[in-house]
Amino acid sequence: MAGVRKKRFRPIIAGLILAAGESKRFGRPKALAQFGSQTALSLLVGAARAAKLDPLFVIVGHHAEDIREECRSLGVRAVVNDEWKWGQLSSLQAGLRALSSSVQAVAMFLVDHPLVPEETIKQLIRSYKSDPSKVYRPVVGRKGGHPALFPRLFFDELLRLDPREKSARDVFFKPGRCVDLKVEDAGATLEFDTEEGYRGLQRIYGQKKSDKRQNARKEVSLFEE
Repeated sequence: MAGVRKKRFRPIIAGLILAAGESKRFGRPKALAQFGSQTALSLLVGAARAAKLDPLFVIVGHHAEDIREECRSLGVRAVVNDEWKWGQLSSLQAGLRALSSSVQAVAMFLVDHPLVPEETIKQLIRSYKSDPSKVYRPVVGRKGGHPALFPRLFFDELLRLDPREKSARDVFFKPGRCVDLKVEDAGATLEFDTEEGYRGLQRIYGQKKSDKRQNARKEVSLFEE
């Protein structure tokens, strides 16, 4: 019928931030690592919210009580993974079990990749909307990054996997199942596992903040001319 608008596909996409690990090499909770006035966790929560992911859950385990306090201050729900020793897949499964049946896809973040930009998440969402039958992950060059976006189509299969034997990467990050989405911002691939790596990410974060301020000043000056 002429003049009738086609309804836009507006799926409910949740965000799961995995923060349950021991952080043994780093020596303290990665989620609480400071980047300026923010934490690694608050940076990811901010990017996820800006990209309209809702609901948001933080999966906690070894440092549960410390990270729960940060979750409360950020207004996000913490989900406890009692089996955190079995790795990332066990945390993803804990998050999937917490979701309502209305959620149609989930973006899985790792808390040690805190510089993921809002635009990368939006690119993943746009790709999912165009074909909701694939898993999506950002890549820079040949390096895969996060978050990975899983449609509900794969939830049952993810939940059936034994985290002691398999990882989501082993099963899903393969041609035909996963689309590697090329992105420009390297933030999706930048991680820290040690104090040295953390200092490097702090420097990159500081440079990004400085660049944004300079660009903002240039825009203001152009507007005033």
